[in-house]
Amino acid sequence: MVREYPEAFEAYEVDAAIAATRFGYGARPHDLQQIGDQPREWLLGQMIADPVPEALKSLPKSHELLVDMLAARQKGRSNMRVYRQEARKRALTEAATHLAVSLNSPTPFVERLVRFWTNHFTVSMVKPAVMPLVPAFEREAIRPNIFKSFYSMLQAVVSHPAMLIYLDNVNSLGPSSVAGRGRKNPLNDRLARQLLEHFTLGEGSGYTQLDVRALAHMLTGWTVGVNNPATRGKFAFRDSWHEGNFKEFLRRTYPDAGVLEGEAALDHLARSSTTGKNLSHRMAQAFVVDDPDPSLASEILAGFVLGGGRADGMARALVEASEAWEPVQRKVKSPTDLVLSVLRALDVRSRTGRRLLDAIRFLGQPPYQPPTPDGWPYSSLSWVTPELLLERVEWCAEIAGVSRPPDGREVPDLALYVLGPMLKPTTHRRLRVARDESEALALLFASSEFQRR
Repeated sequence: MVREYPEAFEAYEVDAAIAATRFGYGARPHDLQQIGDQPREWLLGQMIADPVPEALKSLPKSHELLVDMLAARQKGRSNMRVYRQEARKRALTEAATHLAVSLNSPTPFVERLVRFWTNHFTVSMVKPAVMPLVPAFEREAIRPNIFKSFYSMLQAVVSHPAMLIYLDNVNSLGPSSVAGRGRKNPLNDRLARQLLEHFTLGEGSGYTQLDVRALAHMLTGWTVGVNNPATRGKFAFRDSWHEGNFKEFLRRTYPDAGVLEGEAALDHLARSSTTGKNLSHRMAQAFVVDDPDPSLASEILAGFVLGGGRADGMARALVEASEAWEPVQRKVKSPTDLVLSVLRALDVRSRTGRRLLDAIRFLGQPPYQPPTPDGWPYSSLSWVTPELLLERVEWCAEIAGVSRPPDGREVPDLALYVLGPMLKPTTHRRLRVARDESEALALLFASSEFQRR
């Protein structure tokens, strides 16, 4: 028999639903009961878990993938075409594995943090040269560092072969360096510009074009090894490519110190309160609301500062911020959010993730393929265009037609189990009078409260 809609909910039930949906990827049928009256503890307790799950630890290292790519390139164009086809298949298979990890994970807050930082430090498979490395970038540069200092993550990101190739730093030469003298426009400032504009200080924060150029000079020589067996496929510093002499960067003078210059610049950027403000605003956008109140970003910034510039300090402050728990669903789920939350509501697990990959690509967010270096947008408006809304409704109807509520539950009961107080009484009534189970599931998944978080 279908449960009646409760006359009232306990305050902790609202917080449990927010914890599962806003901080995670939606509730499984028993999650809200397990979270109970300790939603913050449930989230913070996840932050002691190993962020690199066993399913990802045995996958090939990025330098091994690069060695294969270099070997294929040496064998000629025809061999390289075959290699790229096979490499794309492997990369998509791993992308699907990452999605399966997120769906199956008992620590969904950790998975959302991984996805936030991966999107912040975008490398995209749309660039063929970096395509085989993109999933490896997440498990090597992002996952191991989400509970460490922001500098640790920033240094791992900037020195990773995927980032150096994606933003064209692998061939950036100092104009006055041994290798760069006499060449026309040998310097590439894409990585330096993205570092200042997006990764750290943020656009409009007061840096100048001279700062961009100085940072680009400091990062000359940061490349990927090709000929030396010790560094082949890995980060390598080539002194003959590096721009010597002192640099003026953000009103500081840096002497000629080779690779240490770039490391010192990253350390300065990672510890800047301006960087903390930019990161805090973006985290609030990603988790809570498109246009966050300055007080929410300030609370997250306090976690960054008091934590000594730590990424996990920001995450803990986000969990503790009262505004992050307002019971208003102000974010539209991205395609990734929607697919994962639907399958979690159905209590589905996945071994390969292929079904998830296909669904998310259909809904307009192919994994690891954002169209620009700024990553996928945080704005909800990006996911509610007429065309994308139609695709959402079609997909919800399709998945509902081939699914059944877990444990033989009635759909209205399932809705209460996975949405709790977020479920509106009107939606509950609509589910009770649906023509059949498939229609009821489709109505649930297409409802505004399920589509938002």
